[in-house]
Amino acid sequence: MIILQLILYCLIFTAMVRISVSGGAVNALYFYPKPYQERAFERGIADRETVKNKKSRFMTAFYLVMTVTLVLIIGVWNRAGNFKDAYLQALLFLEVMNIYDGTVIDKLWVGHSKFRIIPGMEDTAYVQTWGQVLKKRTILALIWTVGALLVAGLVVLTESFLWLSLSLTNPPHHSQTAQNRPKPPNYCKKFLIVPISAHHLWYNISKEKRHRRKNRYEP
Repeated sequence: MIILQLILYCLIFTAMVRISVSGGAVNALYFYPKPYQERAFERGIADRETVKNKKSRFMTAFYLVMTVTLVLIIGVWNRAGNFKDAYLQALLFLEVMNIYDGTVIDKLWVGHSKFRIIPGMEDTAYVQTWGQVLKKRTILALIWTVGALLVAGLVVLTESFLWLSLSLTNPPHHSQTAQNRPKPPNYCKKFLIVPISAHHLWYNISKEKRHRRKNRYEP
C-alpha cells in the first residue's frame, strides 16, 4: 500500500510541476539556475518582478496542495496512531519526493524535454550537473527532517479535531458501555478530555431536564 501511496504522491508532484510551465517554460523561470535567470532578465525575456510574483503564487499553491495531500494520506488513509508514526511516514514521503525531484524531474525530464527550452535562451545551459543535484538534495534532505515534524503535527491536530467533531455530534448513548464507545487517539486524550467531558455533562443534564418535563405533563 505504501508503494502505491508514494507513486500517487510523486504523480501529484509531477502534475504540479507540469502546471507551472503551462503557457510556456518562461512562466516557470524561477525553477531555473540563478545565472540562467539573470541572463534572461538581461535579454529582456522576462521581468524580475513578474517572475517573483509568479513564484510566490505558484509555491504557495504547491506547498498547500502537497501538504494537504500528505496529511490526508497519513492521517485519514493510513490512520497514523501517534506522532512518531506520523513523523516517520511524513519523513519517508518527503525524502522520496526529494530524490524523485532531483533524479526524475531535474535530470531526466528537464534534461531531455524540449518544452523546457525558453525561446531566446537556446545557447545557455540550464540542466544541473549531478554534483549540483547531490548538493541541493543533501541540503533539502536535512530541511525535510524539520518539515516532517510540521506535517506530523498537522496530522495529529487533524485526527484530534476529527475525533472531537464526531464526539460532539454523536454523544454517547446510554446503551453504550465504556468498552464499545469510540476511543480518542492516544495523543489527544489529555487536551481534549475537558471539552468532551463538559459537552457530555451538558448533554446528560439536558436529557434529564427533558425527561422530567415530559413526566410532568403526562397524565
